[in-house]
Amino acid sequence: MPLQLRYLRSLAELRANAAAWDDLWFRSAQTAPVARAEMVAQWIEHFAPRAEFHAIVIEQSNQFVAALPLVGGQLAKVMRVGKLPRNEWSPGGDLLWDSSAGDASMDALAEGLKQAPWPLVWLDGIAPRRAAWQKLQGALEQLGLEPTYHDQTQVGMVDCSGDWESMQARWSGNHRRHVRKIARKAHAEGELALRIEREFASPAHVCELVQQCFAIEDRSWKGTASGSSVQRTPGMLDFFVRQAQLAAEWGQLQLVFLNFNERPIAFEFGWRTATTFYTPKVGFDEMYARFSPGQLLRHELYRQMQATGERRTIDFMGD
Repeated sequence: MPLQLRYLRSLAELRANAAAWDDLWFRSAQTAPVARAEMVAQWIEHFAPRAEFHAIVIEQSNQFVAALPLVGGQLAKVMRVGKLPRNEWSPGGDLLWDSSAGDASMDALAEGLKQAPWPLVWLDGIAPRRAAWQKLQGALEQLGLEPTYHDQTQVGMVDCSGDWESMQARWSGNHRRHVRKIARKAHAEGELALRIEREFASPAHVCELVQQCFAIEDRSWKGTASGSSVQRTPGMLDFFVRQAQLAAEWGQLQLVFLNFNERPIAFEFGWRTATTFYTPKVGFDEMYARFSPGQLLRHELYRQMQATGERRTIDFMGD
């Protein structure tokens, strides 16, 4: 069947095509829910409400087979550029591709990108070694364009395959000793408990738990020293509450707490898929820094994942 190049130029168009967009997301290799249509729209409404929106879509047999959402921005306050909807607070979109559509679909997307309304497309935070980005790079080169990239950061990844003993064996001796030491210290002073929230009674319940998360973060250096916590940044708590409510609606929200004497002292805010736990926001209460509560939380979480057979990859989604 022939391929058709389409452009979605407003959030209303994106939302009108959300079912087709999300169907492509399900068929693509990108599993983070921030690449779904409504989360892309939510990110743009919060961070770039007046920016030009330009999603390039390739359609075949009434299905989307490739898509790239872009918003207008500036590079060094000088050059107009097209960018992915993402920033240091949160990713908000990515390249989607159904590999069964073949190279021709990516060639068509490259042609659409060539016609984008900006002199330069600047793509921060991509995974350039992922198959979709590799295919797009090759397609752009065939058009005579010269894409270039450099590594910005290394993203933390934890492989939870194998059993608990083999997983611990991959850690350094210093880390194993440190975890044993802080665990003994915490248990000597009180009771530790891991709490994982995956079932939510209502959007209000999600809101309450997300507020608990970022109240913990506010008791860390981000709140007490730099004033950069989510709670102290206007509008950010509302953004993460809404993002969490969407993920909960889709059955993908996972909030993890470490309690000490029933008080939450560390958290991980993230999204759960069949293969991966994405955890872009973490924090701990500095009053309990002597326990290294963030490390204790992860230790207990990984141990529980091993015990229940949930051997997912942990993706920290940032440097």
